Amino acid sequence: SESVKIIASTLQVKGIPALFLMDAKTGEVVRSDVIDNIVSDPKAERFPWPLNLPNVLGVDTVTNKLGEAVKVADLMAKNDYTLLYFSAGWCGPCQQFTPLLSEFYQANKEQKKFEIIFLSLDRSEADYKTYYEHHPWLSHYGPSVQSSAQAIGLEGIPTLAVFDKAGELVTADGVENLMEDAEGFPWA
Repeated sequence: SESVKIIASTLQVKGIPALFLMDAKTGEVVRSDVIDNIVSDPKAERFPWPLNLPNVLGVDTVTNKLGEAVKVADLMAKNDYTLLYFSAGWCGPCQQFTPLLSEFYQANKEQKKFEIIFLSLDRSEADYKTYYEHHPWLSHYGPSVQSSAQAIGLEGIPTLAVFDKAGELVTADGVENLMEDAEGFPWA
């Protein structure tokens, strides 16, 4: 019916099934990735699945350059900001942006107290490992990366999402912000 088309357009439904969590008082969409959250949290232990770093990341540990597990909670305690870098080796714009991000990381990591986690959208683990060789930061590869991408509304890569010490999303527009105003970090 016409009303269903209007609602689907308003909510920007990209496929079916689609399930949205909405604020009963305001009618605002709280979460558009409810299906992914139900799949990853079938007992709804984290409901209403707030958009914070632990929920977006969906894993307790990430990997350092030596292949060792690093606890996300420890990263959050140690740093003022945690950045999620969505990228892939097959992506031309990612290959252009990664050296800029690496330069920013090396020059500012200690002073601005942040860490970056590369979330690979490579098509295979071998592709991920090859591309990760060029990254100086932490990483994560696996099925949960797709859920992380959907949680922040990823529309393309490269994408850089900035989370504060409390795990709250500061911005998902870090790529544009870094290119336009690197000194303005964390772009709140």
